[in-house]
Amino acid sequence: PLPADLAAKSALELNDFAWKRVDPDQTKRQFGEEPLALAAARAAVAKIEAGDKSSELASTLDTLAWALVANGLDDEAKATESRAVEQAPDDKKKDYETYRANLERALAAVTGDAGKKALADLESSLSTIEAGVGKRRQPLVVAQEG
Repeated sequence: PLPADLAAKSALELNDFAWKRVDPDQTKRQFGEEPLALAAARAAVAKIEAGDKSSELASTLDTLAWALVANGLDDEAKATESRAVEQAPDDKKKDYETYRANLERALAAVTGDAGKKALADLESSLSTIEAGVGKRRQPLVVAQEG
């Protein structure tokens, strides 16, 4: 659920809030609030469907799709991005088709062989780090017992 102050915002404000937390350009992204971003994006779409004219539905659906990706809801993300393409004004259809292709490429990168290898590499690095931290902590425990 959204905090009351956030829920009171317009669809455009909710969309902007969500986008900053799910932007696929990770140099611009604020990490750690992806579930809240998903709730905000869903609320923005609902507001537009209820008559809020502050934001374009296609743009807000695109944000919702990326929020779904950020929360591991890949199938729903693909369907939502396809809906964004359908809702896009005729003069922006090609842009939204590109956005859909970008989303599909991003999903393939994390769910395909390359993504699986990257995850395995990260897990291996994490194990190495955890082992090193464990070794550093052990002398501290022994020193405190003495």
